[in-house]
Amino acid sequence: MYKLLTFFTAVAFLGSCSQDTYRSEPPRFSDISVKKLSGTGAIHVGDRVVISLVETSKGKLLNNTTYSWSFNPSAGVRNQKYMQGTVYDKNTSVPTDTVTVTAAGSISVTFVGKYNVSGNEVIKGYKLDFPSNGSVYCTSSPLLYQITATKSFNVLP
Repeated sequence: MYKLLTFFTAVAFLGSCSQDTYRSEPPRFSDISVKKLSGTGAIHVGDRVVISLVETSKGKLLNNTTYSWSFNPSAGVRNQKYMQGTVYDKNTSVPTDTVTVTAAGSISVTFVGKYNVSGNEVIKGYKLDFPSNGSVYCTSSPLLYQITATKSFNVLP
């Protein structure tokens, strides 16, 4: 009886340790990068700009993913080019948008990513303030992580 009890305890313990293998985790981002497509220095009206999230850790066990980018004022940018969706586990590239800035002043960019969970356990969300204006927060539900990141940048005439 003692051997049988020990055996079942060991099986239960080992089985519970493998749970982490099937846990979905969201990607973690530490900032939004805003850089000129060509050259360096300040961003001016008419410049092509690449906006991308700075990823500190990859997500795990995530399925279909949709991305959207928005700008305020929306008239401050044109010619948006970004990937609207992917299967995250097959394409873990960092979300990026390329735009042409058309107005001087402060422009606020917002990224929303929806990551469908494919694992059997979901971790709770997180919130992080960026070192230079902006923030990212992740909300979680049994089937979805939603990541929202915002940041402002200045455009010179």
